[in-house]
Amino acid sequence: MASFSKLLITGTVLLSAQLFSFTMATETPIVQTTIAQTDTRTQAQQLFDEGWELFKQGTTQSYQQAISKWEAALPLWREVGDKDKEALINLGLGRVYGLLGFKPKALEYYNQALPIYRTLGDQTFEAVTLNNIGLVYSDLGEKEQALDYYQQALPLRRAVGDRTGEAVTLNNIGLVYSDLGEKEQALDYYQQALPLWRAVGDRSREAVTLNNIGSVYDDIGEKEQALDYFQQALPLRRAVGDRTGEATILNNIGKIYSDLGEKEQALDYFQQALPLRRAVGDRSGEAVTLNNIGKIYSDLGEKQQALDYLQQALPLSRAVGDLTNEARLINNIGLVYSDLGEKQQALDYFQQALPLSRAVGDLTNEARLINNIGLVYSDLGEKQQALDYFQQALPLRRAVGDRSGEAVTLDNIGSLLQGQNQPQLAIIFYKQSVNVYETLRDDIKGLSEELQQLYTESVADTYRRLADLLLQQDRILEAQRVLDLLKVQELDDYLRGVSRNNNTEQGVPKLPQERQIEEGIENILVKAIDIGQEINQLQQQNRELTEQQEQRLAQLWEQQEQIVDEFNQFIESDEVLALIDQLKPTFRKADLVNDLEELIGLQDNLKNLKQNAVLIYPLILENRIEIILTTADSPPIRHTVQVGKEELRQTIFDFRQALQSPSLDAKQSGKKLYQWLIEPLEKDLEKAEAKTIIYAPDGQLLYIPLAALYDGKQWLVERYRINHITATSLTDLNTQPSR
Repeated sequence: MASFSKLLITGTVLLSAQLFSFTMATETPIVQTTIAQTDTRTQAQQLFDEGWELFKQGTTQSYQQAISKWEAALPLWREVGDKDKEALINLGLGRVYGLLGFKPKALEYYNQALPIYRTLGDQTFEAVTLNNIGLVYSDLGEKEQALDYYQQALPLRRAVGDRTGEAVTLNNIGLVYSDLGEKEQALDYYQQALPLWRAVGDRSREAVTLNNIGSVYDDIGEKEQALDYFQQALPLRRAVGDRTGEATILNNIGKIYSDLGEKEQALDYFQQALPLRRAVGDRSGEAVTLNNIGKIYSDLGEKQQALDYLQQALPLSRAVGDLTNEARLINNIGLVYSDLGEKQQALDYFQQALPLSRAVGDLTNEARLINNIGLVYSDLGEKQQALDYFQQALPLRRAVGDRSGEAVTLDNIGSLLQGQNQPQLAIIFYKQSVNVYETLRDDIKGLSEELQQLYTESVADTYRRLADLLLQQDRILEAQRVLDLLKVQELDDYLRGVSRNNNTEQGVPKLPQERQIEEGIENILVKAIDIGQEINQLQQQNRELTEQQEQRLAQLWEQQEQIVDEFNQFIESDEVLALIDQLKPTFRKADLVNDLEELIGLQDNLKNLKQNAVLIYPLILENRIEIILTTADSPPIRHTVQVGKEELRQTIFDFRQALQSPSLDAKQSGKKLYQWLIEPLEKDLEKAEAKTIIYAPDGQLLYIPLAALYDGKQWLVERYRINHITATSLTDLNTQPSR
């Protein structure tokens, strides 16, 4: 995501004000000044004024000419002993060298200005200088150094009542904390800056901070909050005529909609941003937006269209030296080739991008690339290689607060372990993935139902894979719990008014053995996060590392490889293997249901209804339906019905059409559905003397009335009372069902 990352505004505004005071001062006769000194002072002032006019032109050439004028003026101000003006020239030279990218030279001049302002007791300009030194260190990747200077500047700006300067420094502190991955700290400082911008009426910089807040919320997965702040910033950008800023906000809103699964709406925002970026000559921003459009087309399945946009963007990013976006573009090109089945070519692109992301310290994209390399190795059948890469990606995603990416990598590990016939371990990682997705779904519950549903559909496969695997292990109640989590949204669309309760908000429960294994994995993960953060800090330094730093980096890379080995050793250890044995169906069969309070409570509820009630719970999978039957007196019973998803969908469609048209016969399609959903349970229903069916439908089954199923002689409603419910953990079964 592109964002306005720095407020480099203090030098221009304050230099202008100080120049005005110099001009006024030279109009007053100077006591005890020689003619030679007066001539020197006049010459110095003229050189400063000429440099200032050149600085205001804002081009590379004019900046270089301004440097020539100011460097000529500097010894003249020293000669006449005017410390105030000497400091100002140093400050101006630092500013220009910084804008031209000569960071060490900028620091040299700022560090000459700083002691002069301290000697003069000029807290206003001391704060400006400290803030600008902080900006240079931040650009050099030395975030802790930058933070130190900003925090020296902040109390000075408050002391002199400079609310604009205070807001600038608060925003810059927020940026450093965001770069360090401390998102909550970043939000705190941005939120302090926001009312100051509003108080001084600076709508342009208010929009900058609103955008920065939105970017942090996006980074931590709180899409609703991010969208709200971006939408607050957009009209401010338009009101001040800031087309560059408007394009940035449009791009960021588009990214949120893309993340929520609303691809067409995302495309609309990106296509609004693109002509704005071209109009202002923002080649870097143009490349970012072309990249985003390409990604949308890839998500929509239009791979060649995607490649066209990505290939347009790549030379633009290279031309402006934007390594961050170049790496992201190459990653996206690799993804397209992977989707086209060209795995080796995809791998080549991912491995080209990885050193670029590392060079700029882009941990988010580094984690994405490592995850994608793991996926390619998995597709190529090199499962251990894949697992090693997923293990490297996971702590990076955790370190930067990328919860969505963390859930994806956890899901990938679960899928790989499932494919290696390690279902108990796979379940642990799937559960972690689902629980992360639950936190993300909770964060967007204020958005429209349509957007919530789109997001749920985009992640539902993980829930279904987990439920399927749990059923294969005869862990039926746990599978029900996973499906309950999906039904909160599905059923709200159908029945309205369904809300999450304490049961669903707890996510997927973990068995004691799973918790023990997870604790061991977590301990390894924490160590990996610490190592990754230190590597990132060293890599972010935009200058040559010392010999000692190079040695430390090599040690950290070695430790990272050892972490991967430690993970592999842990999951293969005798301790973990013993815990996994306890999770296997053969070990748990005797007490599988008796030790779960949920089943006891459910059976009690069914008994209390006093209507011979049973609970039927279907789960639609790709090539079959799993049907779970729970009665008041027996453990859950599972039946498998072989039917493809497409055949089921067509039969449901035909049944609905027939029910809604008097000229069509619903018996044929109704009987087919009966044979799939009820006939496999007939003996169990008879044994339970069932009179009432409590039915928790799944997916497409929401849209048909179970009562209208036909057994060849009777409609189902003629044999049973039938009640549809949302899910077992959402409904109080003590409530008496109605007919």
